Amino acid sequence: MKKTIFTAFALGAMVLAGCTKVETVDVPESRAIAFDNFVTNSVKSLNTEGTDFTSFFVYGGFEGEYKLFDNREVKYEEVNGTPGWYYQDNEYWMDGQTYNFAAYSYENGTISNISWNTAYTHLIIPVENVDGTKDLIYAYESNLEGPGTVTFDFHHILSRVTFEFTKDATLNGTDILISDLKITSVNNSGKFEGEDLTDGQYLYDVWTGQTGTYSQSFENSGSMSLTDDALVLTTDYEYLIPQSAGADVLEVTFTLTPSGKITEAPYNKTEAINCKVQLPATTDNKWNPGYTYVYTATITPGNFDLKPIVFDVNVINNWEDNIDVDFQDDIQVE
Repeated sequence: MKKTIFTAFALGAMVLAGCTKVETVDVPESRAIAFDNFVTNSVKSLNTEGTDFTSFFVYGGFEGEYKLFDNREVKYEEVNGTPGWYYQDNEYWMDGQTYNFAAYSYENGTISNISWNTAYTHLIIPVENVDGTKDLIYAYESNLEGPGTVTFDFHHILSRVTFEFTKDATLNGTDILISDLKITSVNNSGKFEGEDLTDGQYLYDVWTGQTGTYSQSFENSGSMSLTDDALVLTTDYEYLIPQSAGADVLEVTFTLTPSGKITEAPYNKTEAINCKVQLPATTDNKWNPGYTYVYTATITPGNFDLKPIVFDVNVINNWEDNIDVDFQDDIQVE
């Protein structure tokens, strides 16, 4: 069962899910090894907004021939008028052999220096210099005897992070530009060791050797301003190495620049404010593979050393009994 993580900055982590399924072309009465894929809806995050999933890369074979597939690309394309998943130079099932396969896609690209682990059932994938722009998915199928189609259930193995800002209603008339938003030091390299799924999820310890002190920036494909017409701003997703993510480890910095009402007399709050905030810890103090973490905060007048004038109302509900007043004698005919 998947879990939802909530914590405060005001901070929250919420589960996002998505799925796609692509059917491969069936090859009747053939012993050719064919591939299908399913990006499972149990995945915690899925990049359906960006680059389409069009390629994955396969390793595998049988004992003594584990380089039958050695980072071979399987691509969704149209061949002879028929769309499907194809690779170059078909391989064929051998009688009496047990096959193991594993595959990955790094936003449709490849990764160097991948190897099989000692059990020949998973890949070891070293990932270096992650810049947050690429999603990485992984799948495996073990102990297959064929013939038939190899169906990969891909899961996301990076963590996905975003920031969400809300402008408090008491700042109506004031726009807030958010700029230079970054986590000042994140690990941007690590090694995926490849282990079996646990309850449909890869656990944190499938990653080892997290290193690096990268400054990860967050932007938005649109405006980075909070306005009366756009009270909520969410940054683009960044795909990061799973790592420790406690308040004593990660820090976010950003700049708030006001324009409009509070910059005018009599308030004159014209200066930009540079903010530095320790990120609150998640439930287990980690960013886990396949989870999306949404850090949320509300910008208020207090951020600019202002105290808004607000009103409350006291509703009196002890009405007296109705009092009848006879005004018949006061009616005059003109």
